[in-house]
Amino acid sequence: YEAVFIGSGAGLPSFMGIEGEGLLGVYSANEYLTRINLMKAYREGYDTPIAKSKAVAVVGGGNSALEESLYLARICSRVYLIHRRDAFRGAAIHEKRVRETGNIELVLSSVVDSLNGDDNLKSVTVRSVTTGEKRDIDVDGIFIFVGNIPNSDCLPEACQRDKGGFLVTDTEMRTTVPGIFAAGDIRSKLCRQVVTAAGDGATAAHAASLLLDELHA
Repeated sequence: YEAVFIGSGAGLPSFMGIEGEGLLGVYSANEYLTRINLMKAYREGYDTPIAKSKAVAVVGGGNSALEESLYLARICSRVYLIHRRDAFRGAAIHEKRVRETGNIELVLSSVVDSLNGDDNLKSVTVRSVTTGEKRDIDVDGIFIFVGNIPNSDCLPEACQRDKGGFLVTDTEMRTTVPGIFAAGDIRSKLCRQVVTAAGDGATAAHAASLLLDELHA
């Protein structure tokens, strides 16, 4: 090959690998999922955890978890934001808004041990990582924001990856292997949105074209 363009995406959202993740009401979330469920909430007879009378949990400590907690707080009666650390990784402005929102309860320095219910989710069991104390929280749904599994396994090991497995590139979308370019959610970057992926793709295509021109000059 002379130039290869990689746009294989971030892959499937990650689950936590704990008991109860197959229950109804458990969602490995992405930026569209809560909106989809909100639309379903307005369909008569459709059972969704997103409703004024219901409580939900969100797991995660990044921008996605913070933003979705704020979104859900406008709809649900209570939002429990569970994070394994005592500090968030997301933007300070999102954290400030979360802390100021009355129906968001922070459950920090805690991990989810199990998701409980028969067919539908009824509660989550959380455990403090500092004291080991366990607590059951009654919820109708849980949205899990603990990252994605990048589609990078098929690529050469010489392509540098970050600790999450995403490809490291320069500003021209060049990977650490000459001739291999990466664009979109497969890249190691802060913001993963359709608009940023489109910009990455345009940059990578242009850089690859220039490389081919040089090789065949």
